[in-house]
Amino acid sequence: MDDRTHKALLESIAFWRKCAAGEAISHGVDTCALCKEFYEDACVGCPIREHTGKWCCDDTPYDEYLDVVYDDESYTRDPMYGPLRAAAQAELDFLISLLPEEGTQD
Repeated sequence: MDDRTHKALLESIAFWRKCAAGEAISHGVDTCALCKEFYEDACVGCPIREHTGKWCCDDTPYDEYLDVVYDDESYTRDPMYGPLRAAAQAELDFLISLLPEEGTQD
């Protein structure tokens, strides 16, 4: 993983930590450091796409997060809403799993 990608991944992880803590809400491309780097090019080079083989975070925990945002009638845009925070935690855990192991940053 090159330095630019690693930096964007770390920034995304920091953002999702805030979401999981109920301090922020994701607004997609506008709030994702990885999207800011890779979305314009169909996510080519994004570590999420590298992992899933799909673009726009398909088949990741972000899908569950969007389900809460768009489909949960109880959700009122409150970042402290339990199901939203749980979905954010799942996304955070997923992003952390994409970090290269210590000492390997090819």
